[in-house]
Amino acid sequence: MAPRPLRFIHAGDLALHQPVGGLAEIPDRLIDLFWQAPYRTAERLTDLALAEAVDFVLLCGEQVAAERSGPRGPLALCQQFERLRQHGIRVYWAGAPAWPAAFALPDNVYRFPRDRVAEVYHHREQQPVARIVGCGSAFQAAGDLMLGASPLFTIAVCPEMPGRVAHGTVDYWACGGQAGALGGAWPLSTAGGLAKGGGTLAAGEAVSMPGMLGASGAGKAASSGAAPNVFQAGKLQGRSPREVGPHGCLVATVGESGRDVVATFVPCDALRWLHIRLPVEKSTTREELVRAIELRVSEGQAGCRDRPLLYTVTLSGAGVPHELRSEACRHAVAAMLRQQGASAPAWCVSIQVEPDATALARALEEDTLLGMYLRAVGGLLEQQETGGDMPDIAADLPEEAQSLAPLVRLAGQAGCQHVLREAAALGLSVLSAEEPLA
Repeated sequence: MAPRPLRFIHAGDLALHQPVGGLAEIPDRLIDLFWQAPYRTAERLTDLALAEAVDFVLLCGEQVAAERSGPRGPLALCQQFERLRQHGIRVYWAGAPAWPAAFALPDNVYRFPRDRVAEVYHHREQQPVARIVGCGSAFQAAGDLMLGASPLFTIAVCPEMPGRVAHGTVDYWACGGQAGALGGAWPLSTAGGLAKGGGTLAAGEAVSMPGMLGASGAGKAASSGAAPNVFQAGKLQGRSPREVGPHGCLVATVGESGRDVVATFVPCDALRWLHIRLPVEKSTTREELVRAIELRVSEGQAGCRDRPLLYTVTLSGAGVPHELRSEACRHAVAAMLRQQGASAPAWCVSIQVEPDATALARALEEDTLLGMYLRAVGGLLEQQETGGDMPDIAADLPEEAQSLAPLVRLAGQAGCQHVLREAAALGLSVLSAEEPLA
């Protein structure tokens, strides 16, 4: 009888200390859902490990910060680890923060040290079946890792993307979920670095690349010992309207050769975000627009199964009814959609309208405060799109507010561009003499 194949789960950040948010105001009916979502995601991850009868679970990143979650976070994580221990499933954790002494981790959990690279072996029936090399932080300053060859399937696990790797020594690079939302795999070039085009996967983005998981979350990525892939688990739960689409982990199965591996993305999120963008023709009525939104929501719900769906709507084009360019009217339509969907697990977060291109072009030419503002924001956006330096917002904070600096620093070029577009929209809303520009 052939031995069963090696199977393991590769997961990114649970971040039990971080509730779901991103809304200006959280309705009463969503407060419990937002607070409980990370904990339900942790339960779903454990349920998946038990259902798939995996050998072990790889955790890459910060699962809980006790100083922010209070006792509930470490206690909940220990409970899930204990469930795994009772079924003989080990946990290998890279990127673990300082652990509170009041909570004893079960003996099936191994935490990689933060200050050095450690090597452990996973055993099945007292026989080693996999070698796992990890570190709690990045591998050295340059992200290099040099290992000796081994007949065992070798996994390198760290929270951040590696730099170089010697081929033939690592079969599976396991990285965390901070940089992207969805799981993915990046081929390594023959020189051992990331292939051209590799990098991070933004929320909801589908990158067309060999071995890459699609945004639907239903794809598979494959790797072989001759040319290993870098696998990024992605976040386990979307935390805001910007983090759309399914979030989850990778279930990896090692082939008969003992080197080939197939990783399948499996959603674990407890709720899901959806962004609906609707181009509107001039002949479209308000009733037709509402029906179109409801149809798109129904399509989104079909892929959510039992998960609540929270959706935002962006209307574009010259056909957007004049009344919907009023913020008060958009709030009224959103409230109507919420009322109509009260019995369904769907919630309209907001309805936004892209500025009319003609009106925006006219505003840009105005010799007004609005025109000056839009031209300044446009210049910063153009600078970002050409790879310029990001504005240092934190540097402009007064001395007494410098404690807020970590909260306002821009997270990467994509985050900077998002903030600048939001700033432009805010300027249109506040500085326009007439609401149709809003």
